[in-house]
Amino acid sequence: MAQAAVQAAAVLAAGVLAAAKLQEKQEREFPTSLKLLEKEELQVDGKNWWEYKRVIDRLVMSCGWAAGLLNLNVAAHRWVQGNETLEERQDRINIYMLLTATAGPYKHLFHAVPVGNAQQAWKALNEEFEADTAAEYNALEAKFTGANQVAMGLAVGEFITSIIELGDRLVARG
Repeated sequence: MAQAAVQAAAVLAAGVLAAAKLQEKQEREFPTSLKLLEKEELQVDGKNWWEYKRVIDRLVMSCGWAAGLLNLNVAAHRWVQGNETLEERQDRINIYMLLTATAGPYKHLFHAVPVGNAQQAWKALNEEFEADTAAEYNALEAKFTGANQVAMGLAVGEFITSIIELGDRLVARG
């Protein structure tokens, strides 16, 4: 019986230690992520949307965020907060805070999003910049076909990257 009590205490201590390590990791993750995104805070007219989105994609990979936290198909893949682990809960809060802190002039998009709902906050930003309408497609196509390195004021490498990104966005829209 004493041995069972010792084993139970050891299991409890290991659980407390694991929780403390997780909390420390989560606390370090937010400031690091914020530093990365500060350089890419969303600008007026969404000029840097694709760069911003690329930083978020890198953070998803480097921080190991659960895929569902930023799934844009909310209807079919709603994130259920009651089923999340402690780590996922903290990730959800961190993502929401990162998005709201770096949305720049687009913070108003979160007025209709429940506080702490990272999935819906990410969806609101995506819908603002990636509307899938014929007018948006035509504007993107005109930007692609009328791209001019001198007019855009870009170096050769930057211009090529810009053209590739525009082409990828056109392909993604069909």
